[in-house]
Amino acid sequence: MGTPKINRVLTAGREFDMLNNILCLPRSVKREVMRLYWELINFGKSQGIFTDRAIGALTYYVCKRDGYTVSMKEIARALDTDKYSLFRTYKTVTKSLRLSVVALQMSGLITRYSNNLGLSGKTISEAIRKIELIEKMGLNNDPMVLAAVVLYDTAKKNKEKISMSKVTKEFGICESSLIAVKRKVSKLLF
Repeated sequence: MGTPKINRVLTAGREFDMLNNILCLPRSVKREVMRLYWELINFGKSQGIFTDRAIGALTYYVCKRDGYTVSMKEIARALDTDKYSLFRTYKTVTKSLRLSVVALQMSGLITRYSNNLGLSGKTISEAIRKIELIEKMGLNNDPMVLAAVVLYDTAKKNKEKISMSKVTKEFGICESSLIAVKRKVSKLLF
């Protein structure tokens, strides 16, 4: 039988595996979540935090930081907990470990999702040029939606066969968000 800290990490690993059965995340996410959970235990900041919620909060942090499209709502549903409790745990854990989410590079999002959508090189390079212009203007409130808008508009202008629903499904956003941001950005860029 191991020490209490090791037993807690093993329990956390099982919690992550159950969560990952639903979310299907890469192994790199598990390694990083478990490393952060170990830090949380070693700093003595895990008192009063349920293991499943801590793992959910750390999973959300790592996914957000690394650009995976997993929402807090999906994690809460997979853990069978409410989103509000998970968000409070997220705030507590990120504050305890002094974690901050670096803004996503929108050009990286363009490259990743355009390959999945099967778009041409011309469309990709034009979209990256436009997204870099947006970043210079400081319009990066929601990087996922902005990247989706720029990619969709650029593909349509280049007469590529792509639907709004396909883009929103790939980016994990809703069509109404895409339309609203498209109206704002189209006045500036297109």
